[in-house]
Amino acid sequence: MAKTQVNIGMFERAGRASGQANLSEAGYKAPYDYSKGFTDSMKRASEATAAAKKTADLLKKNPNGVKLPKLTPGINQQVTDYLISKMPEIKAQSELAENGTEEEKLNANMYLNNVNLGVQQLNADVEGSVNQRAEYLNIESNEAYSVSNTAAQRKNFHGIANGETEGVIKEVDGIPRLMYKNQDGELQLWDSIDSGGTYDNSLYTLLQGDEEGNGIAQDVLKLARKQDVQKDPSLWNRSIKPGIVKQVKEVLKNNPNAAANLMFQETEFAPILNSYLMKEYGYAIPKIEDGELDEESMEYKAAVEELKGDGFEDNTEKFFLEQYSIMLDEDFNKAMGSGDTESDNTGAQFNE
Repeated sequence: MAKTQVNIGMFERAGRASGQANLSEAGYKAPYDYSKGFTDSMKRASEATAAAKKTADLLKKNPNGVKLPKLTPGINQQVTDYLISKMPEIKAQSELAENGTEEEKLNANMYLNNVNLGVQQLNADVEGSVNQRAEYLNIESNEAYSVSNTAAQRKNFHGIANGETEGVIKEVDGIPRLMYKNQDGELQLWDSIDSGGTYDNSLYTLLQGDEEGNGIAQDVLKLARKQDVQKDPSLWNRSIKPGIVKQVKEVLKNNPNAAANLMFQETEFAPILNSYLMKEYGYAIPKIEDGELDEESMEYKAAVEELKGDGFEDNTEKFFLEQYSIMLDEDFNKAMGSGDTESDNTGAQFNE
């Protein structure tokens, strides 16, 4: 993704300036019990990391691509056992379909048709699961899997990708289906497991700019150089910035998770995420020499997992917009050549 030079320092300043926006009023709830919440989150993060390593090792050992059989030995045996278990009844019903009474023939044919549908469904499940695994391996190879996915989603994703998640054949309403165990050890249909998804960088591109340099960051520079704005800088808060914010809000309206995803995914936005982590979890997360949070610590990763799961409420958008408003003000002031690093927060508060 394109990284623009103009905004490199802007996000760092915004992170340090986060006190200008009242975080407790930004739409977040207090974190849940430290002893239980962090312990559970650290465990999930550790399991997800271990699963991701297995996927990475698999890809490393197969640089030309992983060959995926339609039937693994385990599934092949289950399918064989399932069909063998059905053979006596299939034979009996086949005889009735030929020589039974009209009612017996009708019931027997219904049974045999159901068996045929079951075999077709099981075949579709197996083929679908192989295609799903291939898709997941491609996503991982292309580093397209979103960082904002929870540890539970990552564990599911990598379990399927690296083949650690073994399928189970189980009848559902008389039809054999391929099931997987989810992160809680419960059986679900293979295509209903929550494995997260890929990262959508559309909001990042809008804010930071694309490869051609088209984006809000560049627009702010151009607008600050316009003659009418130079003559009347109040246009920034009266019309220009509200228009920019409206544009961003429209994106968030269509994709409510975009702001949170951005904070987890992009390094330029890490100061916003860390300012919130420092406020809510700073007492529990180890620090490095300069007092910054130790992002490599398990406590940091556990706190991030809490935010991805239960820590954020629906008003993430409001917090993000308040912080982004600070960034816009600083960038505009810099572009105007004022040298003023204090954000003018006029118009920086947003209604939900």
